[in-house]
Amino acid sequence: MSTTPLGSAVDALYVAFESYARPETFLACGCGECFEGWPVVPGAHWNDTQRPLVIVDGPGEGQDLHQLDAHALAGIVWNVPLTGGSADVLKHYLPRIFEIVSAEDYDAFTVHWPDIEIVVSRIAYAGAPNASPWWTWPEDEQTAIREFFDALWLRDRAETHDADDTLCALGRAVPDIEPYLQHWSSDDRPSARTSLRDFRESNAAVLEGGTLWNAYWDDKQEPTNSNRSRVTRWVREAQPQGR
Repeated sequence: MSTTPLGSAVDALYVAFESYARPETFLACGCGECFEGWPVVPGAHWNDTQRPLVIVDGPGEGQDLHQLDAHALAGIVWNVPLTGGSADVLKHYLPRIFEIVSAEDYDAFTVHWPDIEIVVSRIAYAGAPNASPWWTWPEDEQTAIREFFDALWLRDRAETHDADDTLCALGRAVPDIEPYLQHWSSDDRPSARTSLRDFRESNAAVLEGGTLWNAYWDDKQEPTNSNRSRVTRWVREAQPQGR
């Protein structure tokens, strides 16, 4: 059993999603940007487009989910459920994906993955066909995800180099960013206060141009759009105190 809040939250994800079986195969878009190279379904196309429909093997074969490496899961984090598979496919792999996302050296061994802002926001399903966001899933799954986000944010808001990326990832994935801002404002740990000051100062400087520092906030879809507005107000409200 893990002894840190984040480790315990990852353990809880494995329990919450353990009922989702590994898919032997799933259908997906076979274009050059998705699952190119997999067997094509003759005469069929992906999601009413002219792109080929292909049959993809579920990553991992007989391996334990805990042992799957980042490379094996690259196709899942990039494309499921946007252009392949389903919510259930993603849910099977989600505990391992979030375990990798939360690793201290995430950027070092996930060179074939998108940035954390994209990976975490997959469960909000912006742009995914016939999919619902995680806050409509069964309650035990919602609880496990909230606890993971809380634990991830507890760690990363005290790390200057991670706070910006993680806050933006949460802003793209949660229906309301306000609790995370409140937790940061009330966190008395010296490292969290330093991180908060740096975040506010760097974003206050670029807000004169009308945007936040992290480019992933530019997504106009929900929940990113509403959360970006709230973070923008939060930074501007703090400017007089920081002068």
